[in-house]
Amino acid sequence: VILILARITGINAWLPSATHVRPIPPRTILAATNTNTNTDVLSSSSNRATPRILTCESLTKSYDGKRYQFRGINLGIASGSRVGLIGINGVGKSTLMKCLAGLESVDSGSVTFEGRRTPVVLYVEQEPASGPRGEDGGVVGGGEVWTVADALTESMVAGPSAGTAEVMRTSEALLAVRAYWAATAEMQRAQSSTSDTGRQTAEDTMSHAMNLMGTAEGGWELDEQLEDLARNLDVGSPAFRSRPVSSLSGGERKRVAL
Repeated sequence: VILILARITGINAWLPSATHVRPIPPRTILAATNTNTNTDVLSSSSNRATPRILTCESLTKSYDGKRYQFRGINLGIASGSRVGLIGINGVGKSTLMKCLAGLESVDSGSVTFEGRRTPVVLYVEQEPASGPRGEDGGVVGGGEVWTVADALTESMVAGPSAGTAEVMRTSEALLAVRAYWAATAEMQRAQSSTSDTGRQTAEDTMSHAMNLMGTAEGGWELDEQLEDLARNLDVGSPAFRSRPVSSLSGGERKRVAL
């Protein structure tokens, strides 16, 4: 799982001005070993105070009230840091990441994003989800096949930042690209069909998709970027994009997630 804290419009726009916090080195490795004891994972080996982007205080999470995923975690992450969370299976690493991203709630404690503007939180899973996600991060079942194209055009933004105007515009553009890809595939199938009704339906679908692309801000630019990225990761061919995520191998799932 990868958790990215970023500002699309630039770092300096949301850095806090206060420098009274304890310093944190640019790269930190956090070792998760015992989730049933209080833990302070704030590092302080630098002599110069660095503004924080994220602060957690007394973070505690348990699913059954008996065994804790983690308890009493105090965590500070400085701007510009690359932080690795390492631990054996089952110690709560993924749960902690979901709590930081706002996809799961905690039993007690707080997660605070500092600075003048809320950063955009991107949550990159180990594997793409098998369906669309709801506000809580869980997969929403709809009975439809979730394809690679759906996964590639699903927003990674999580938590409070998912409701910002900037992210909403990007999400709208992603949905327009998804509709355009689907319409393109339908047009290709219609070309080999002898049914006039099928061709007319495909043309109507494409017309609707083109309208969406025209009204979505940055839709065509996003389509080009996604095409390039998917091609470089060898997951961009129309045939591959039409495959259900559930049919992919482990390596293919990893590439789609990236």
